Amino acid sequence: AVQGISFGIRKGECFGLLGVNGAGKSTLFKMITSEIPITSGDAFISGYSVTKNLKETRQRLGYCPQFDAMCSMMSVQEHLAMFSRFRGAPKSKVSEIVQWGLDNLGLKKFANYLPGKLSGGNRRKLAVALSLIGNPDLICLDEPTTGVDPGARSYVWRCIASSTETGHGVLLTTHSMEECESLCHRLTIQVSGRLMCFGSLQHIKSKFNKGYTILIKLKIVPKAEQDKMVEEVTKYIRSKFKEIVLEQRNFNVLSYNAKIEASSLSNVFDMLSKAKKENLFEDFSISQTTLEQV
Repeated sequence: AVQGISFGIRKGECFGLLGVNGAGKSTLFKMITSEIPITSGDAFISGYSVTKNLKETRQRLGYCPQFDAMCSMMSVQEHLAMFSRFRGAPKSKVSEIVQWGLDNLGLKKFANYLPGKLSGGNRRKLAVALSLIGNPDLICLDEPTTGVDPGARSYVWRCIASSTETGHGVLLTTHSMEECESLCHRLTIQVSGRLMCFGSLQHIKSKFNKGYTILIKLKIVPKAEQDKMVEEVTKYIRSKFKEIVLEQRNFNVLSYNAKIEASSLSNVFDMLSKAKKENLFEDFSISQTTLEQV
């Protein structure tokens, strides 16, 4: 499931691990957390070996699993208090840590709720809070916002960003491209257990660049007239670009994919602005290949 993998995470960095279901992401997490044994190689957390220094690595590791692991008979604040003690917090500091978790993850009004009474989003927020207790050097978050509503997701995002700002390393798996683009400093894509590319978001976009997307918005007119406008705009666009394809037509919006050198973008923008002023179309936008397209 996992083979030939080698990477490192810096302090204060959020490292994204992308891949389809079955790519081996959760298996990699279980190896790092010692849930399953590493059959070859090793992993190190702050210089300690996962295979040889289990106690030391677990003290320095926070983990939010893909599926919530909670005690059905303990309330939210009891979970926070228990994990504080597990992490070695002195008794005098436990209430402070509990309050921190309730405030920062928006769980204050659910403090006395049992996990079964929480929404899916609030259970994920609690799982993330538990992984952050004890100031671990490395925080592993396995799809922390899956099934979470936008409001709850913003709490989780703020906590992840705050963790990197205070020097913690974060290993994040997610299916949300928006999440990855917002939080990750570097990322990799895992395919069949192997890492197929590696680098910053911009590096991966540039390396696997599929061109730029040009969206043209036409005026709303009767269909026969609009068909004629589509022909005119497409003819104009094709006369200006060597490689361009009309990928999609959605009512009055045309989507083209064009091979454009980054150095030529200003000229392209000027050319389309001029066409807009001449009323060839109503509006336009230019965007680079998205992470989802990569």
